Amino acid sequence: MTHRRNRIRDAVTALLADIPAAGGRVYNSRVFPVRELPCIAVYTLRENSTLATLQRRTTRLVQVVIDIHAQATERVDDDLDNLATEIEKRLEADWQLSGLAINSAIDSTVIGLSGEAQKATGLARLTYEYEYTVTAGAPDAA
Repeated sequence: MTHRRNRIRDAVTALLADIPAAGGRVYNSRVFPVRELPCIAVYTLRENSTLATLQRRTTRLVQVVIDIHAQATERVDDDLDNLATEIEKRLEADWQLSGLAINSAIDSTVIGLSGEAQKATGLARLTYEYEYTVTAGAPDAA
């Protein structure tokens, strides 16, 4: 079975996959080919764990990062905000990701320019936190 963190990332990617403005360019990885903009990348950044002594359950808080890349034009802020709005609505509509998480919230949004592609692009980075529990030593359990 797959690690719960991986299933959470997959579920977030699936919720965003058909956003019209992104044209199907939603990648489940921080490494992807930037051929056409806008596009969205979904990946995990870090995870914190707390062990509860009762039944050796671990409460985990995983950060899921959603990077929105858009063409750096005079409308880049509007384009990034419009995509961020759609993402936030979709993730709030299924905040437990069909039972994979027990809680979730947006933690931060950072907006700027990125020079990582062949030319400068606008970048909005939304960081969400998803809380879930597993039995210690069984991160892939349902």
